[in-house]
Amino acid sequence: MDGPGFGGGFAALFVLVLLVGIGSAVWRATTARRIARRAGLDERDAATMAVATDDGLEATYLAASLRARPPQPVEPRPTASSADRLRELQRLLDEDLVTQEEYDERRRAIIDGI
Repeated sequence: MDGPGFGGGFAALFVLVLLVGIGSAVWRATTARRIARRAGLDERDAATMAVATDDGLEATYLAASLRARPPQPVEPRPTASSADRLRELQRLLDEDLVTQEEYDERRRAIIDGI
C-alpha cells in the first residue's frame, strides 16, 4: 500500500537539517580559527573545541580576549603630603564645598595619619 508521499518529505527535511548542522559546524570552526589566529593561539585546537563542545567558540573568544590584552601597569597616584591635603581641605571649606563638620572630621583623620 503506497502512502501519500510521507517518505519524500521526511527525506527532504532530514537532508535540510543535515546541511544546516554541517554549515553551522563549518562556520564555528572557521570563526574559531580566525579568532585564534588573531590572538596567536593554536588554530587547530580552537577549531576542534568549537566543533566538539557546546561552549568551544565562546571559550576560544574568551581566551583570545584575555591573551590579546596584556595587563596594563597601574601607575601609583602621587601621594600628597599632609600639608597639601590640609591646604586642599581648607580650600574646600573656604569655597563651601564641605561643611564645618566634614572639615573637622577629615582634618582630624589627616592629622591622626601623621
